[in-house]
Amino acid sequence: MPPSSLSTLTPIIENGIRMPKPDIPSIHLCEGYFTVSYLYLSFTLSARSSSISLLHQMDQLINCLNLSINTPFSLEKFAQEHQMSARSLQRLFKSKTGMTVMEYLQQLRLCQAALLLRSTSLSISEVAEQCGYEDSNYFRVSSIKK
Repeated sequence: MPPSSLSTLTPIIENGIRMPKPDIPSIHLCEGYFTVSYLYLSFTLSARSSSISLLHQMDQLINCLNLSINTPFSLEKFAQEHQMSARSLQRLFKSKTGMTVMEYLQQLRLCQAALLLRSTSLSISEVAEQCGYEDSNYFRVSSIKK
């Protein structure tokens, strides 16, 4: 596994380890971290049959998504920044991770939000803002669905 992959995965695993006690929300949060870790590892391992440039491209995409967790996200802009069409980006990402770009980002954001809600005294609106949600009501609905 390339060092950049480990640097991506390490914070996700560390957040999962820091869970204070085994209650239902903690279990769901750990499941979220496990899902993200599993997807990343499965992508990395399946990339053995892919070209090195594709592996590097996916690594860059996932790293950029991890860094954009706290900002509003535009798929079109993200695709353009990576010199791809939105459709090509979606197909590539779905084929390698089993999730759409937005599903992946949503999972990351919900995991981060759950961690902030459990470990800080921030309000729901503040957590929503720190996790890239422009509308705290949308954040509430999204977190209830998961």
